[in-house]
Amino acid sequence: MVTMGDNSWVVGLHLIVSLVSWDTVCTFMSLTMSALFVELSDKTEDRILLTKYYHAACILGTPTVLLLEFTSDSLSNFKTFQISTLLIAVCSGLLFLYAGINISSPYDPNTIKRTNSYIHVDQGNEISENISEGNESYCTQVCQYLSDANFIAFAVTFFFHVFHKYFVNNFIGIVCDHLIPDDVFPKDARKIFYGGIPLISAICVVFGASFATRYSYYKVVQSVYGSMVLAGFIMLYIGQEHTWCLIIFLMLDSCAISVVYAFFGMAQADLADINKTKYKRERPLSSMVFGTSSLIARPAISLSPMFVAAILDIYGYSQLKGTESSLELKHAMFMLVCCYPIIIGSIQFVSWSFFKIPCQSENTILIET
Repeated sequence: MVTMGDNSWVVGLHLIVSLVSWDTVCTFMSLTMSALFVELSDKTEDRILLTKYYHAACILGTPTVLLLEFTSDSLSNFKTFQISTLLIAVCSGLLFLYAGINISSPYDPNTIKRTNSYIHVDQGNEISENISEGNESYCTQVCQYLSDANFIAFAVTFFFHVFHKYFVNNFIGIVCDHLIPDDVFPKDARKIFYGGIPLISAICVVFGASFATRYSYYKVVQSVYGSMVLAGFIMLYIGQEHTWCLIIFLMLDSCAISVVYAFFGMAQADLADINKTKYKRERPLSSMVFGTSSLIARPAISLSPMFVAAILDIYGYSQLKGTESSLELKHAMFMLVCCYPIIIGSIQFVSWSFFKIPCQSENTILIET
């Protein structure tokens, strides 16, 4: 009989292959969805509607987290977890195949008619100009996009947002386990809490989209960042003894991150539109825009848990083996929970203020001179 120690390299290899495969497929799906988000319509209202539809679909998908929590008994029954994820993967693959066969874009080379296109550029007077074929090299296009001031502002904001997002995703369970006693927050309630956060976040996006329609997504994002900073200070003042306030704070922080993340797609779509108009391209550089954003996110995804783990290890987190955590460790966790939205939210509030996307109205884009 082969023991776990004898075939540990097989388990490690399986984990690496699974993670790489999942990340690759997830990236391709994200790029496909994002490119269609840009190319299906250039109207802000339509994009907000698409955002609502997307997160309405997410509401239907979020019960899978609750399902996996209960069927696997919080990953205690790993075989059941594997079977459940396999069934979900098969359903996802079939739906992805159906969407790929039936969806089309105005920029699809099989459907687009290569005629002289015109775009209206409003600089005080309406001017019609022929769209050039765009014979620039790929490197030229990359340099043009990366040197844009709006992109730099977005890149800083997006990096820190992902940094904050993966702190919450990876450590919210650990924080709750150490700072919130079981008699206050029992095990079943924790399962509902962890599984319900994605559902609540999706609902917030669906209802919050109406505010984006009325006030613009730029103001919604800026307001959320300001609220995150304020909430962090309030929680810091209240203290970790008020556990229910901490639970509500963690839920609101998670929802705020998801709401802002949903509207980043619109910001990237606007970046693609402005780039297309500014350089008179025949079609937007959708894949480049969203691919660059994915590239920015990768370091944040890796660095965020490493940074937090390094801080917690100073207070003896790595030495915990079923023992009660020290008061210093609990205090460090609480400070991280409060200081993350305060510090990162402040940086994002400032960087987002430099993101200046002009107003759009149907096919007319106003470019600042």
